[in-house]
Amino acid sequence: MRFEDREVHSLVQSYERALENDRQPYYDVEDLETIVNYYYDTGSFEQMAAAIKFSILLHPNSLVFKIKEIQLDLATKDFTKAQAKLQQMEGLSDHHVELLIARATLFMHQGKTERALELLDSALQRAEDQEEILQQIIDAHLAQGAYLQYDFFLNSVRKKKRFSPWLRKDKIKNLDVVKQYYGYSNEKATQVLRILTSEQIAFIRSKLEIGGKR
Repeated sequence: MRFEDREVHSLVQSYERALENDRQPYYDVEDLETIVNYYYDTGSFEQMAAAIKFSILLHPNSLVFKIKEIQLDLATKDFTKAQAKLQQMEGLSDHHVELLIARATLFMHQGKTERALELLDSALQRAEDQEEILQQIIDAHLAQGAYLQYDFFLNSVRKKKRFSPWLRKDKIKNLDVVKQYYGYSNEKATQVLRILTSEQIAFIRSKLEIGGKR
């Protein structure tokens, strides 16, 4: 979601004004998830924690905000709490995209890169927004080359803030690089090109030049 969207800003401002005036208006789950995601994507973790608490009070049976708690724990690097909460949701994590991503993040922190990639691939098959999952898979692959740290989740899930467009003259060359490095089809490589940064593509190219491949 693009937070330049006026509707999103209007919703967040309405929520913040209500808190400032000691009011407790009703918001449905979807609106509250949007508010929580806004704080997450802007790195406002204190506000995110407060919004999650508010959301759970309104919707105590919603799974969404239990997952958001895990995302917050991972973002603030409280991995012990995140692991405990993930264990409580063990039966759900094989089917829910955000839980798969959270488990993958934890595995990356623990150095279990291959297992993390398996979970991200599984999340990709289930995701409606594949672009976000592809970015995480890319980061996970690059982490194997010691290019990125294991806190890739925090840096990549903040949606589309660091995505860089490619110049048209470079597109074909970059497509070939991605296809060769990842072993992707034309279609999947094209999706990946939309979200790779210039630093990432340069790193991939350098790996191929010395004979590397994921």
